[in-house]
Amino acid sequence: MDKWSAWENISTWWKHFRDKIRRWLEKLGRSRMKFFAVLEMHKDGYPHIHGFWDIFIPVRILSQLWSECAPGYIVDVRAIEDGKSGAD
Repeated sequence: MDKWSAWENISTWWKHFRDKIRRWLEKLGRSRMKFFAVLEMHKDGYPHIHGFWDIFIPVRILSQLWSECAPGYIVDVRAIEDGKSGAD
């Protein structure tokens, strides 16, 4: 997929991804989560999202859910120990 098509579709992919996470959480008995996301341009011109959640979601779950919504499957999961480390 070319980068322009990726930019046109990223919002839709992100919405589907959030919906899948919500449904996954509901299966675990959790109905809500807090999150925020930052969309930016990667070095190669493709869109790139930094998403932050108030709960831990295993990388294999995130990768699986993302790959069901959009091209690609690479996700990077890191715990944020304090408010400053999320900006790194």
